[in-house]
Amino acid sequence: MTLAADEALAHAQEALSDTYGHLSQVVQAMPGALIVLQGDGTIVEINPAASELLEVSAEELLWNSVEPYLGEGHPSVGQLFAQLRRPTEEAARFETGWRTGTGRRIQVLFSGRLLLGSPTRLVCVLLDITEQKRLEVDLRHAQKLEAVGQLATGIVHEISTPIQFIGDRVHAIERALARIIGPSTAPSDDPVRSEEHTSEL
Repeated sequence: MTLAADEALAHAQEALSDTYGHLSQVVQAMPGALIVLQGDGTIVEINPAASELLEVSAEELLWNSVEPYLGEGHPSVGQLFAQLRRPTEEAARFETGWRTGTGRRIQVLFSGRLLLGSPTRLVCVLLDITEQKRLEVDLRHAQKLEAVGQLATGIVHEISTPIQFIGDRVHAIERALARIIGPSTAPSDDPVRSEEHTSEL
């Protein structure tokens, strides 16, 4: 091999190493949790965000099964591999539940895509949406309370109007009866009527 070929090869290897190092830094800095799986569900690669999200050390995660962390109703790794091998399915994206190493339940936005090769890997990215889901539940609860409050206000208004009307009619009837029958000899609870009764005496 000539000197020029050696230099070209060394330059290409250096560029490749720089690219790999840059990509590695990007993966390590990702805010989302990155988990790469084998077909049997074994975790072969993670980034720091995955360890933080699942509350498990990298040593405990790597080369162990991902199954203990999948929530109820989550597709198995085998199902995901089968789904993404279909020509019409390039990626999987859905909201689902996972479990952390401490047993805490979390809600995540799951994205998965096959990395074709030998062997084929499943590249998964998880975004923690637990707090967002909690806020959505709180918002729906507040909206329900607001709707109940508006309904109660409307009911009170609908009830108070006829009650006021009936009260006015009762007072009118009482005044009419007082004019027909004359003043009552019984003590009155109405201060104005009591005063009128006293003055007449």
